[in-house]
Amino acid sequence: MNGESDNTLILAGEIVSLEPTRFSPAGVPIAKALIRHESWQAGQKMQCELVIAAQAEMATRLGKFKPGMRIKVSGPLSRASQNNRNLLMWIEYLTEE
Repeated sequence: MNGESDNTLILAGEIVSLEPTRFSPAGVPIAKALIRHESWQAGQKMQCELVIAAQAEMATRLGKFKPGMRIKVSGPLSRASQNNRNLLMWIEYLTEE
């Protein structure tokens, strides 16, 4: 494996919660939210909740949304931290649905 595998998730859902925007030590805005997806796929109900994060301009955009709003996001998945195996998506694309 050369380390350049595809790792992009596209997900539409409703914002459940949105943390206040914080700033890195370098002053870069960072925003996090929890989104909930529900759909029917091949006759089965699919449900998940995922923490999404954004930095810089994308964090500013995410911070303008409110819980209950529907969005569509895409970006790579990563561990939430080195010691936390929960998944986190870093947003590269964001739009209101």
